[in-house]
Amino acid sequence: MKFTFVWVGLVEFGLCTTDVLDTFKGVFIRDMGSREPAISIPIDLSNELLRLMHREIVAARFSEYPADFHVRGSIGFAPAMRYSLETRIDGTSHSVTWRDGIKPSTPDADRLRNLFMTIKSVITDHPDVSRLPQARVGCG
Repeated sequence: MKFTFVWVGLVEFGLCTTDVLDTFKGVFIRDMGSREPAISIPIDLSNELLRLMHREIVAARFSEYPADFHVRGSIGFAPAMRYSLETRIDGTSHSVTWRDGIKPSTPDADRLRNLFMTIKSVITDHPDVSRLPQARVGCG
C-alpha cells in the first residue's frame, strides 16, 4: 500500500487579526493589528506534528470541500473566525477558505471546524509560537 502524505503548506486563521503558518517557507507570521508590524519567526514542525495534521486532514475529507466553503440557510454572526488552508497531495494543491460565522451548524461545518481547531492548536501550542505576544486588537 502506497502512503500518500498530505503536505500542509499554508494555514491562516484569526478573528480580528490573522496568524499564518507557511510550511513551504518555514515561517510563522503573527498579525499584530494595524498599528504594529507583524512578527515573523522561523518555524519547523516535527514529523510527529505533521503526521497528526495529515491524519486530521484525511479524516475530515478535506479534499471534498469546495475552495470557498459556505453553509447555506444558516444565520450568520460576527465577528467570526476566518480560516484558510492549502494542502499538497501528490503534487496537487487544494485550498479551502471559510468564515465560521453560522448557526446552526452542519456535519460538514463541524468536521471542518474540528480540523481547523486541531491545526490551530498544533500551531499555537508550538513553543516558539506560544512565546510570541498576542495581538492587542479589539473586534468591532
